[in-house]
Amino acid sequence: MDAPLAVGKGRIGALVHRLVVPGERACLPGPAWALGIYTVTLVPVLLLLTAAWFQPFVPIGELMRDSLLVAEVSDDCCHIYYGAISNIGVLLWAAATAILFFTALVVALIGGLEHRHSIVQFSLAGFLTMLLCIDDFFLVHDIILPKLGYSETLAYMVYASFAALYVWYARAEFLAARWLMFLLSVGSLALSVKIDVFMNYDNDLRLFIEDGAKLIGIAAWLSFHAEAAACTIQRLGDVGRTPADRRQFT
Repeated sequence: MDAPLAVGKGRIGALVHRLVVPGERACLPGPAWALGIYTVTLVPVLLLLTAAWFQPFVPIGELMRDSLLVAEVSDDCCHIYYGAISNIGVLLWAAATAILFFTALVVALIGGLEHRHSIVQFSLAGFLTMLLCIDDFFLVHDIILPKLGYSETLAYMVYASFAALYVWYARAEFLAARWLMFLLSVGSLALSVKIDVFMNYDNDLRLFIEDGAKLIGIAAWLSFHAEAAACTIQRLGDVGRTPADRRQFT
């Protein structure tokens, strides 16, 4: 069983080991496979944000902001690229939601009540991710709540409370997983929220940092939970296997 941190490799080596080597409870096909998950999700997002910032054809705000908000203020409505970055974020939220609920279903069908902790864990994560997806898609905290007389801060408080419940419930699993990726996700999303709440001025750099951090946070959230889902399903598949069978698989 792999130790959570490498021994005798120095701080940088230990940090890299924690990022790419399965934790004590992890049961993954290998670090290259894990890095593949992060590469497939994070690298395209970083390339997309770089291209969006340096391209000379479209104002950055028309790409980063929600398409409905862009259309309302645009003098040349409408174009298919309105809100492109925002729409990609919604798609990533939806992908993460599907993975989490599907994993909860698979664990329930294969593992039964014996694995109810994992069922609840993935259900909580799926429900939280679904709420964030709905908020992004229907502009709940931007438009709907203010029209109903509530501050958008209320939505942030609800999501933060639900996230705290989820983290507390799954704290042992987080510590045994690649928690740096989870911290990257939460930190990026928190940065986006902080800019949205406390910075009232509107310019290209502010929009890019706010929505770019949000997209990176969503991609990291998807990466972390996709790997956690694969790890959990593989552990179920390992039930009844001999150690020799597991070594052959990995």
